[in-house]
Amino acid sequence: MEQLPHGPTVLKVFQTKIVALPYEDRWKPIPILFSEQEFALKIIYDGNFKRPLSKTIRYHFGRGYDLYS
Repeated sequence: MEQLPHGPTVLKVFQTKIVALPYEDRWKPIPILFSEQEFALKIIYDGNFKRPLSKTIRYHFGRGYDLYS
């Protein structure tokens, strides 16, 4: 995470699946603008979040959805 001097906090996420890009270009900056985003970060930092299974996504949202939907 990075705190900009005159702006929002920025979460930097490394995109492991984009192998065609050089390492330094695979970082995605996500500005934290809303309280819901701050709450989501707290859940992640507290370790209360795990990546869902594809099976769980389909169960809750239907067959047309997967981990990338």
